[in-house]
Amino acid sequence: TVIDAGSLFRHLINSGIEGNPIVPGGIPSGTGAAETCVRRPTGQAANLTSMVDGSATACWLGDGSESRINQNWGDISYRSAAGNSVYNSLQVEVIKQLTKGLQFQSSYTYSKSIDEIENVFGSDNANTEDPGVTDPFHIRTDRGPSVFDVGQNWHFNALYKFPNPQAAGFTGKMLSGWWMAGIETILTGYPFTACINGVNSNQSNSGLSNAPCTDRPDLVPGRSLYSITHGTSPGCTTPAPGNVTIAPGTPLGTPNLWFDPCAFTAQPVGFLGNAGRNILRGPSEANLDITIAKDTKLGFLGEAGALEFRADLFNIFNKANFQFGSLGAGN
Repeated sequence: TVIDAGSLFRHLINSGIEGNPIVPGGIPSGTGAAETCVRRPTGQAANLTSMVDGSATACWLGDGSESRINQNWGDISYRSAAGNSVYNSLQVEVIKQLTKGLQFQSSYTYSKSIDEIENVFGSDNANTEDPGVTDPFHIRTDRGPSVFDVGQNWHFNALYKFPNPQAAGFTGKMLSGWWMAGIETILTGYPFTACINGVNSNQSNSGLSNAPCTDRPDLVPGRSLYSITHGTSPGCTTPAPGNVTIAPGTPLGTPNLWFDPCAFTAQPVGFLGNAGRNILRGPSEANLDITIAKDTKLGFLGEAGALEFRADLFNIFNKANFQFGSLGAGN
């Protein structure tokens, strides 16, 4: 069976949105590493098309001269129905009915789920994704893979009943009624976001205080998303307060260093970083569980009565399925 399935949702509830944001009082000046935020000329209207580094039309000065939309109020956190999500998938299923003692079922899903931060309360995504929106003027700046998105998901289960030997008495009872079953699951990793943490966590000067992942960093030019978790690191020393030194040639995609902090850099002060939400993937997961059992019929228990001996072996290959830990890129 092959199925092309999908869903589209509009006007989903979002939380962690700043309802009274600070209006950027600056405009970009310069390009690349030399880009700075300078005061907007007097009389020039604010162009709030984008505050993301590289495409910014406005930026925050952070010098106390900027005011909120409503100057009579401070920060306001509110929920809105501005969220959207889309899910598309290709689903393949193969089923073999029980014949000659064997039956199995295999299902594979290739999918993509994209949304903005859609949870109503922070506890909805506890320890996986912070509910705060990084761009108070454009919720679509946070559009990216859903925190629960799994790109590829394969499940396989099988049951096999061993033939009963043509033997009588005690030997026949001992050698008959054996069967085994197994369930295999393999799936790609869940997405996560690189955040700027530390003393200068609000590098953008946006004034947001509703989320620990207030700002995201810039991607280092020339780095692909694949290279962030594969191969080796070119080496660097992360900024203070972390000051972690990554030696050149350090393997990536390992429990010690899953993603490369050297692929990120702090964006220019006053701008939002251009690293997207949930652009990184955690480790894949694989697990095989096996059951070995023997059913011995006992006549005094009735026609269907039997004594079952059963051994369940979980994660039989003892594969370590790691979860990603600290997500901060440092600053």
